[in-house]
Amino acid sequence: MSSESGSESHIVHEVIYLYFKGVAQRNDGPAGAGVIAEDVDTGKVFSISKSLGRRTNFQAEYDSLIFGLQHLMELENHEVLSLIILSNNEVVVDQLNGDSVVKNDKLLDLRKEAVELLKEFGPIQIENISTKKSERYKKNIEKAKELASKAIRRSDNSENND
Repeated sequence: MSSESGSESHIVHEVIYLYFKGVAQRNDGPAGAGVIAEDVDTGKVFSISKSLGRRTNFQAEYDSLIFGLQHLMELENHEVLSLIILSNNEVVVDQLNGDSVVKNDKLLDLRKEAVELLKEFGPIQIENISTKKSERYKKNIEKAKELASKAIRRSDNSENND
């Protein structure tokens, strides 16, 4: 449950769901990140996106997670007691959980960065929503995907206007 105390409105989130989606057009094409953070009790904390430049799909997935974790850490007066990270990319989830080996050097560096950021949070779970039946999970991943795709389009439009 979220609660506020003190004069600075310190917000404690019992559980945050962090949905992330990285999207790349073609392999090593324009990419974007979309992230949604949701308090299990009170609802959305933030919804963000950004253009990532040229990436592979897997790089975009990791960059999206890193972007979301960094944003969550930068929220002033927010404390996260437990973090549940949700993705529909089974390979990335397995790699983050240590169930699958990362062989690509670029991905290995991104995984290391993500794991270091995860250490800043209390208990965490990283789950593949493909195995879940929750429509809310699936809808939020689709929204994160839409955010990432919009970031790519914004980037494409700004490059065409230069």
